[in-house]
Amino acid sequence: MSSNGTSNKTSVALSIEVVLIQTGTEKYRQVTKFIEEKFNADFLMCFDNPQYLRSALQQVYGNSFESIIEQIIIEINDLANNDDVKIFLEKLQKVA
Repeated sequence: MSSNGTSNKTSVALSIEVVLIQTGTEKYRQVTKFIEEKFNADFLMCFDNPQYLRSALQQVYGNSFESIIEQIIIEINDLANNDDVKIFLEKLQKVA
């Protein structure tokens, strides 16, 4: 992955954290713990595996997880011109 790709990956991970922290530190901790325990992963790894994040959001936020995904999309919007980021967002929205 190029340094630009790594930079985008890091920016996306930080954007996810910003959105989750805004919803409350306890929810943020629950999502982080779920991803760590279930997938042995972190937010950086979610860029290549958006199903990890989606699964954690469903677990922690229940029926309102889609509104969290929408907030993440808004936060990441500036990066959406990048093909890798576009693919991440498409997968995050479509993962079953």
